[in-house]
Amino acid sequence: MISSLVNLFVFGNFFPKGFGMNDVVLYGSLVCGGLFAVLAFVTFHTYGGVKDSMANARVGTVYNFEYQQPVTGDPERFCAKVVSVQTFTKEQIQRMNAV
Repeated sequence: MISSLVNLFVFGNFFPKGFGMNDVVLYGSLVCGGLFAVLAFVTFHTYGGVKDSMANARVGTVYNFEYQQPVTGDPERFCAKVVSVQTFTKEQIQRMNAV
């Protein structure tokens, strides 16, 4: 089966003049470019997250934010998935800010 496909593409009518080095470079570049595009897409959607305010959070969305460490002051980047949304009243916000 594989040998018949090789014969078709290399020696058959699909490539009447054969499969030259230019074809190898062209198709190899196309395959590498396609693999790079898929890898970039997966990487972006895995580590990218949504750049938005947490006030507009929707359940199930992954947010990418920078968290300032309280002791050392070093910034760390986190991706966090929203599991629930709670809206605070002005009184609750004032009570939390007072602590």
